[in-house]
Amino acid sequence: MSRNSEGIALLAVMAALMVLSAIALGLAASVQTEARIDAADWNGLQAEQLARSGQEFAAFLQARSLPKTADAMAGLPLEVVRPGFQYRAQLAAGAVDIYFESDNGKLDLSSAPPEVLTNFFALWTGDFTNGQAISAAIEDWRDADNDVRANGAEAPYYAPLNYVPRNGGLGLADAPLIRGISSADFQLKASQQNGTASLRPGLDAYITSAGAGSLINANFAPDLVLRSIPGLSESQVEAILAARADRIFDDATDLQARLGISSTAPFLKYLTLSRSAPAVLTVSSLKAGSPLSRSERRITYSFSGYNIATGLPESRTAVGRVQRNGVQ
Repeated sequence: MSRNSEGIALLAVMAALMVLSAIALGLAASVQTEARIDAADWNGLQAEQLARSGQEFAAFLQARSLPKTADAMAGLPLEVVRPGFQYRAQLAAGAVDIYFESDNGKLDLSSAPPEVLTNFFALWTGDFTNGQAISAAIEDWRDADNDVRANGAEAPYYAPLNYVPRNGGLGLADAPLIRGISSADFQLKASQQNGTASLRPGLDAYITSAGAGSLINANFAPDLVLRSIPGLSESQVEAILAARADRIFDDATDLQARLGISSTAPFLKYLTLSRSAPAVLTVSSLKAGSPLSRSERRITYSFSGYNIATGLPESRTAVGRVQRNGVQ
């Protein structure tokens, strides 16, 4: 064989080896990718089940009237973080934080006072006139008649859209149908505050349809909802947020004492500390090695049902909504 032929053969062999090496590297990368995906799926499933198990722990704690001390849970994988509000379960797969909240920290569109709705939507839109118009439209949507109030909207307004107001209590799915509110309001939105970029939560973080009533729970209300309460100043809102971060308010007397306010303060008529429409939020975190976390929030809804035995309507409750989220 000539030297030229030997050189060509050597080049061919080297080219083949390069192709095979590339294939091998590609397969190795594919296998590693699949392994990472499988590991991530497994971690995600573990985190999800851990958050779900927290709901079972919550039921146990509620059955025991939310113990205030560690002694009441001796021998159990539970610890008290903030009595009556936050507990933590330590398990083999990781930890799960359990928060006892209430959806009456949000605005119930079926029963919230018009002045609170006006203030809230004025803050939401940045325009008081818009706030008045949206509040009036909500009132027209939820009242039993077809009379249009000032700045409101009844059937004639919605006729071109091929639907009419409910003229009764409304659910969360109704909100985007009301004049002045759209589905985009329920999505995260980038915003700028004092030159700092942030994400504004959707309306879902501030309104509810869980039959929460007309009063706002000061222990769980977001700052935007607190700022919507007539007569409650910015400094008082900040004081409420700071005080409850340390320890939730036990009752109205505790709130008044810790904030240094009079029992005759006008804004108190809008507040409550009762957990109507109770909610339980559980947040899981796996052991070191995985950054995955999952959360699950269950809300207890109040509604009226028909009792076949008595033939009368009666108040009932049930878990009406489950929210699951993944946090990386």
